Amino acid sequence: MKKLILTVSLAFFVLSVGFGQTREERKALKEQEKLANFEEAKSLIESGSFSFVADWMQSRHGIQRRVINRLAYLRISDNNAEAYFPYFGIVRSGAAHDGGGIEFNDEMRDYLVSVDESNKSIKVSFKVSHKSEHYQVELRLIKGKHVNVLVQSNKRDSMDFIGSLHTFEE
Repeated sequence: MKKLILTVSLAFFVLSVGFGQTREERKALKEQEKLANFEEAKSLIESGSFSFVADWMQSRHGIQRRVINRLAYLRISDNNAEAYFPYFGIVRSGAAHDGGGIEFNDEMRDYLVSVDESNKSIKVSFKVSHKSEHYQVELRLIKGKHVNVLVQSNKRDSMDFIGSLHTFEE
């Protein structure tokens, strides 16, 4: 029995060493994936029409919640921004009476895209208004993979949303 266990263990070790990836191969594969994600996101953002769907949201105080049913989104198309983000946090000046969430569908102002090729990061920022509430929105693609949207308001605490970029579908 000991010989069988030893033989199986030795065979497993030999196969894993012989057919497994080296650390350099895994690192190179990860770098290729990061570059591919960065290039895909860059072309989406440069097209001027893309959407962001949040999986997680986080308040300014660090409380994090999962977003269900793809209810938190941002759509950018033809200099217009449309969004709905659930909100939890401190509200000032009665902004919650208009449905409670962060919601807008209007023309963007001060739209700016900055690309950092060396760090594989992209930053998109703009301002938009809805009724008497004014938002400053910042979308960041970090290390070619993670997408974070920060929404700041003149009537609420800021919120972070973590998710992914997609092609814009009307």
